[in-house]
Order: sequence, then C-alpha cells, then structure tokens
Amino acid sequence: MRVPRKAHARQDPAQVEEFRRTFARRLCALGRPKDRPVRVWAADEHRYGLIPTVRRAWGRRRGRTRARQLTRCQWGDTVSALEVGGAGQAVVCLMPAVQTEWSLAFLEPIAQSDPASTHVVLGDGAGFHPEDGAEGVPANVRLIRLPPSSPALNPAEKVGARLRRALANRLPKDLAELDHWPTEALRPLWEDPAEVRSVIGHGWLLLHVNDSSKLE
Repeated sequence: MRVPRKAHARQDPAQVEEFRRTFARRLCALGRPKDRPVRVWAADEHRYGLIPTVRRAWGRRRGRTRARQLTRCQWGDTVSALEVGGAGQAVVCLMPAVQTEWSLAFLEPIAQSDPASTHVVLGDGAGFHPEDGAEGVPANVRLIRLPPSSPALNPAEKVGARLRRALANRLPKDLAELDHWPTEALRPLWEDPAEVRSVIGHGWLLLHVNDSSKLE
C-alpha cells in the first residue's frame, strides 16, 4: 500500500510542475558569462533551540520514559548550501538570526569557494532572502527562487531532519553548549562529498542541472 506524500495546503501543483519542467532553461536564461563554469547549490535554513525535539526512546517494560526539558525560548539558526552534482561541496553556517544581512553574508563563502565560477543558488521565497542582482549579492552569484509553499523541490530541506535527529532528547545547559551539536551533526556534509550527494539524491534537480549543460 502506498502512502500519499504530504504537500503544503497552499501549494499550486501546476506551478510546481512548471518549475520542474523549465528549470534547465531557467538556468540557461540567467545571462551569465559563457566562459565561466556553472555550479548549482540548493540552500535552506533550519532553526534549533533549547526546547528540544522529543522522540521515542528505549525504556523499562511497563514504565514511562521521561525526557527532561528546558522551557527557555532561545534559539539559533543553521543555513546550508549543498552543491548539486559537481564536486559535491557544502557550505554550512550557524547564524544568530535569519535576516537579509546574514543571508547576504552567507553568499560570500559560496562565491569564494570557486571565484572563477558562476554560482546559482536555489532557495525559497522567504522575505529575508535577497533578490537576484540585489545590492550586496556577490558578482558571481545568481539566485533562483522556488515556487511558494514547495519545500519538496528543495533537497536541502532534508538537512533539517538530520538536525532534529541529532538534537532529539538532549538537554543542553545553554545555547552555547547547544551550538556544538548542530556543528557535529552537520560536519559530514562539508567533510565528505558522498554525504552531500546522498542528500541531493538522483531526483529531478540533478537531472535538470545535467540537462542544462546540453542546452548551452
């Protein structure tokens, strides 16, 4: 028996399908320099905090397993960009807040990872994300926004599940201690390209990135 995959209630399926179908041509239509290699990245943010994720755990038979919790509303944010195909690189940062200033700052390490290439960063339409060509966006970075309410189009969304697994049932004493766990949980992404490729998978995005090179 198959279980339907969850979809956002406000998602427009026709818009999502149109985006998938035309993505390779969108890449080619960016007007980027033809003499530069192109690297495509999927990016997303994920929040973590002192109120932990509670999940199932082993315990004594007929006993109730308890997980201690803090109730202080303090949190941090991670932002990650995973290369689609290519070298399978990742850029991961911890941020004190999600705002345009920090989103622009995050684009710098992507741009500097290979200054001779054009980097196309795919992300959602959050209000703090800069527009393509906005002031402060590095000259060799281009931005493509996903359709509204379509997280399934972005493989970087899977980083959130990895983060939640790492933080489940843990009790840090403060945010400084908590910051250590996301770093360790996501470290394999920037140390091992195979980890990035496993997150990206072999779905529509990788296929269209490969197809775009044939259209040029």
